[in-house]
Amino acid sequence: MDQGYTRIFSPISGLAGTTQVKAGNLVGRGENTLLTTISQIDPMIFEVGVTEADYLRIARRGLQSGRAPGRGGASPVEGIELTLADGTKYTQTGKVGPVNRAVDPTTGTLGVQIIFPNPELILRPGQFGRAKALLEMKPNALLVPQRAVQELQNLYSVAVVDDSGKVSFRNVKVGPRVESMWVIEEGLKPGERVVVEGLQRVQDGMTVTPKAPPAASAQAAPAGEGK
Repeated sequence: MDQGYTRIFSPISGLAGTTQVKAGNLVGRGENTLLTTISQIDPMIFEVGVTEADYLRIARRGLQSGRAPGRGGASPVEGIELTLADGTKYTQTGKVGPVNRAVDPTTGTLGVQIIFPNPELILRPGQFGRAKALLEMKPNALLVPQRAVQELQNLYSVAVVDDSGKVSFRNVKVGPRVESMWVIEEGLKPGERVVVEGLQRVQDGMTVTPKAPPAASAQAAPAGEGK
């Protein structure tokens, strides 16, 4: 009897799933039989969908540093953090890997693979997580709460309160979002007060009585500086 056909070797190293057949079963007679599934998990590939705007920021950053995405070589973005499903932060950082060829027209996002080392085999296929990458630094950036910004037909505006309590709506140019805040690139100066609560009830030219933060019911909050 030829014993060589009784031993099966995996073509790759990785994590094997549960067996689909039992010892002694007849397999492979006339058709292929799935024995088990093996996944390569070190490194682990984390797939995300990034917006066109974020992809352009990644691409421009890569061009500036000579590390354009999708062209091989060094990653245009490294030090990517991963937050796991239980809220804990993964101990290893990742880097941008292969980028899909086209934007998904249904979601407006581009598929990007992020590569994470997985020496302790904590990450498994199918797990959920959130990736966060530092794409650019904005020293002395001007931030306001997101709920203070109104959007209408791709135009953004805030309600500004002057020293006399008079409200005036002003168009602004917004930048990236940072957690619950929004970077304002143009149209607002540091120290100016914007309406945060009750924005739907105020009108241009009306007079209000501002209440300073951190009270949750504050009607106006000063635009702050940060990084």
